[in-house]
Amino acid sequence: MADPARFKGVVYFDTSLQLWMALEWRGRCQPLQSSPLAERDAFVIFDDARCRGADMKLRNDAVGLLTIGPGRLRQLDKGQRLCLVGTADVSMKIVEFNNIDPAGRNISSLQVLEWVMHNTVQATILGVPEWAHQGLHFIHTKGRPDRLLQDEVLELDRLYADGRVAQDVSSVVQGMAKPVLNDEDIDQGVAEMVTELVDRASHNGQGQKVLSGNSISEECERELEKEEEEEEEVEREAARVDPTPETDWAYEKALDALSISTLFIPASLISLEQMVGKMLHPKELASTTIAWSRQVYCTQNFAYAVQLGAVPYNEYLRPVESFLLLPDGCVVLLSEREADALQELACDALKLRHSASKHSSGPQMLLLCYAREHHVSGDGSPSPRMSLSLSHQSASLPPVSADVLVSLGLLNGDTSYGEAEVALLREFMIGKRESAEELVGMRENQSLLPRSELDKVVNDMR
Repeated sequence: MADPARFKGVVYFDTSLQLWMALEWRGRCQPLQSSPLAERDAFVIFDDARCRGADMKLRNDAVGLLTIGPGRLRQLDKGQRLCLVGTADVSMKIVEFNNIDPAGRNISSLQVLEWVMHNTVQATILGVPEWAHQGLHFIHTKGRPDRLLQDEVLELDRLYADGRVAQDVSSVVQGMAKPVLNDEDIDQGVAEMVTELVDRASHNGQGQKVLSGNSISEECERELEKEEEEEEEVEREAARVDPTPETDWAYEKALDALSISTLFIPASLISLEQMVGKMLHPKELASTTIAWSRQVYCTQNFAYAVQLGAVPYNEYLRPVESFLLLPDGCVVLLSEREADALQELACDALKLRHSASKHSSGPQMLLLCYAREHHVSGDGSPSPRMSLSLSHQSASLPPVSADVLVSLGLLNGDTSYGEAEVALLREFMIGKRESAEELVGMRENQSLLPRSELDKVVNDMR
């Protein structure tokens, strides 16, 4: 939001009216040429088409905000300044391209220009084969209307059979020109034009490589996707390991457990802090960096899903689904087998007691997704959906605390958080991008991180 004390309004270009408009704070909007509001006293917005040729008379100390695109300040070296702004994903690409230290994350204008120039070169090189293809078609059909008609190719094997590998631009263009030069009806003038085109393409693409493939398959790709963005993707496959046989414990102890101490020995519990500190990497995930809730515990069956002699367990963690909520506010993460056993035991116990009360002073078994929904919605219902009481005693349990839900969400690789959770999420994760990327990555949710609540928090964006 622009500062009303500094700016008297906003000046922008209305594409429907094809006019520069002036919008005052009190709501009056009229063409700039007839408005008492001068552009030097307004917050001026330049879209892509108006970044050049818009003769705006700005103040000598004006500051331009450039969102990685074109911009124009006529007195840039006489007091006016320029700030470069990019989204989180664009900024990360600039950091990776320039090998900037992720801890500092200071991006200079020179590094931005180097990244932009690299993209410009790549886009230009990718256009050379297409330029050569169109030029060869023009040369081959010039003065020969009988060659204009081309066979329609619909067979998939002819469209996509050719593999695509990186080759020199000159090799790709020479391969495209070969059928034209081998035409028996070609005359000397056409052959000279083809040779000149090949020489120019080879010169413009000197030292550069492009993906080869027949022109038909490339044309199909252009029809399906007009703008192609290439991203380097590293595929990792987790090593094959054997699962750890689960050990049954005295599940009936959980039916009337009132505190975490009741289950500590029977279920062989370990705290979430201990599990993260001993089993996950990097060390930044430990409690010394992230304030994991001290009310979260897990069973040995949940923690050790596979037989892995050496840490880390990042790629072998169980998903966080079912957990026990105890009257003292602590929660216990369960494996699927344990959840099924407790559910069956609770149902049998309720049948014997003939009092299936939904709320109890004993523990409840909850699902993480519904527990978070209940906390964020604040609909006033006493318990989340799909909750299962393990006790026959009729009394309500306290709700799951916010720090517990945020801890479970982070362990599960979640990136979306409600307004009621974001404030606490900031205490957990502000400025800790590497930790956030590791937590999200071990659940393979990297694509969900950009522009999410977690992404805004780690970038300290309010």
